[in-house]
Amino acid sequence: RNSRDAPATFSVEMRDWSERQYRTGPILLFQRDGRLRVGRDRYVPYELGQWYHVQIDFELGEGAPKTYEFTFAPKGNEAGPAIIPFTDDRFNVLTWFGLLAMDRNRHAVFCIDNLEADVE
Repeated sequence: RNSRDAPATFSVEMRDWSERQYRTGPILLFQRDGRLRVGRDRYVPYELGQWYHVQIDFELGEGAPKTYEFTFAPKGNEAGPAIIPFTDDRFNVLTWFGLLAMDRNRHAVFCIDNLEADVE
């Protein structure tokens, strides 16, 4: 949930640090203006102050697609997944998962709840 009164700019990223220069796989950039950038160039509107369910599913390894399934819907609603290409198609190993707050010089609030990570 991104605050309606003090919206934040924040991202959710998954990276491969197996090489000197990291490679980003799935990335979500929540913007203060109520737009969510998914991957390199897809934008999805969302309502500030509303809880959303976000789900990211992907496979890694030889022969795995260089994409992820992305599902995004207001809490209690259902949506079908969209297929999004990895930001860098050389993303091959998940070595880092991060939540990055990007508002340095202003008060901003976002909330994450019920975070779940499954690895098979």
